[in-house]
Amino acid sequence: MMKKKKASPPVTRLEFLKETGLIRSEFKQECASIRSEFKQECASIRSEFKQEKEWVRDTIGKLTLRIIRLEEELKSMREQMATKDDVRRILDAIDAFTHRVETYDRKAVVHDARLNQNELTLQNHETRIVQIETSLPKQSY
Repeated sequence: MMKKKKASPPVTRLEFLKETGLIRSEFKQECASIRSEFKQECASIRSEFKQEKEWVRDTIGKLTLRIIRLEEELKSMREQMATKDDVRRILDAIDAFTHRVETYDRKAVVHDARLNQNELTLQNHETRIVQIETSLPKQSY
């Protein structure tokens, strides 16, 4: 068999109001404490957010300056850098000059050989003329 629990005496209205008043008071204190903690936490988050926002602004400012500097450097490089057409014109001029030098060198070699040959021929003619002149009788005028 089960034992019957003793029934508690009923709560009076005054006891009920006293207990509910205490609970309300504790609840209000707890709400005030939570509200205070919430406000402190919000202030802390605002402060952190403000710091992060300032860091982001500074970083964006630095990055903006860096981008501007890089754009200026790129513009300068584009102005100073030779294009493919520039290089092609320079190489064509070098090729033309090289061709002229090679042609001149070939002509100089050929002319040198011709001059040497002509010198020999001239010496040979000189020798022949002297022989002819010496073999002819002297004429008097």
